[in-house]
Amino acid sequence: MQATQDFHQKVISNSPQGDSPHGYSWAWFWFSTTIIALVSTISIYYWKDYQNQVAQEVLVFDTNKDINQKEQQILKTLCKPLLWSIQTNMMKKDLKRINGFVQNIVQMNHFSNINIVDTEGKILVASNKNYENTSALALYASPLFVQDSIVVLQKTNKVWVVAAPIKNIERRIGTLFFDYSPNTSTSIK
Repeated sequence: MQATQDFHQKVISNSPQGDSPHGYSWAWFWFSTTIIALVSTISIYYWKDYQNQVAQEVLVFDTNKDINQKEQQILKTLCKPLLWSIQTNMMKKDLKRINGFVQNIVQMNHFSNINIVDTEGKILVASNKNYENTSALALYASPLFVQDSIVVLQKTNKVWVVAAPIKNIERRIGTLFFDYSPNTSTSIK
C-alpha cells in the first residue's frame, strides 16, 4: 500500500498541472488573480478620474454662473444712482451735463456704447457722437424700450447689454443703454 501511495505522490508532483487537484497550478492562480486585481484597480482609477473631471467642470460652471449673477446684481445696483442723476438732468433739459456723465463712464474699464434714448426711440446722448439724433430701434430690441426694471442681457460671450428705464414720478422719460464687458479674470477656468 505504501508503494501505491508513493507512486501516486510522484505522479502528482511530476504532472504539468502541479499541486492542485483541479488541474491548475498555484502560480497560475496567483498570476491570474494579480492580473484581475491590476485591471480592476486601473479601471477604478480611470473611472474615478473621469468622475472627478466631470465634478470639477460642474463646479467651475456653477461658480462662474454665480459670479455672473453677482456681477449683474452689482450692475443693477450701480445703475440706480446714475439713473437718478440722468433723470434729474433730463427734467431740466441739461443734456450737456448728461453728456459729461456719459463721457466719464465710458472712460472706465468694461463700459462702452452708452446711449440715452427718449421715449420715441431717438438717441439724445451717446458715447459715440455718430449715433446722436438717430433711431435706437436699429441698435436694440424693441421690448427693451418698455421694460419697467433694469435688464442685463448677454450680447456676446464677452459683452452684456444693460437696459435701464429712466422714469420720473408719473411716467417713463427714456432708457439708458450701455455695453458692459464682464471682468473675465474673476471667472474660474
